[in-house]
Amino acid sequence: PDVPQISLERSKENERIDKDQKKKRKKKQKDYQPNYFLSIPITNKEITRGIKILQNAIIEQDKQLAKAMISDGSFHVTLLVMQLLNEDEVHNGIDALLGLKPFVEEILQGKHLTLPFQGVDTFGNQVGFVKLADGDHVSPLLQIAGITL
Repeated sequence: PDVPQISLERSKENERIDKDQKKKRKKKQKDYQPNYFLSIPITNKEITRGIKILQNAIIEQDKQLAKAMISDGSFHVTLLVMQLLNEDEVHNGIDALLGLKPFVEEILQGKHLTLPFQGVDTFGNQVGFVKLADGDHVSPLLQIAGITL
């Protein structure tokens, strides 16, 4: 039986559409540059010691990366990044976060939320981070995220 041949070549029109989409994506990325972030500082000596060990191991592989490492006084867990373009937006952001406090407290019910981390990854090959491990702690985080979306 005759089997229709499938062309795997990209048409010029598809290539043009792809280029246009890539340009739009780049423009969106340029348009949205987060300039504020909400974070929790990492102050536990055992954790900061482990981060320094990891940083030193990375620097041993490539000395030029030493410039990219942050100091142990700057280690943090980023909870949220945002683009706030003026003072009004900053105040609105603060008010919104303060307004979430009762909802977060209700979800946590007075319990501490321990966040275990496991593994290392990067954002766009530029920012290194440790990954949140799977477990029961994810459920309240998803509940909290649902409130803020």
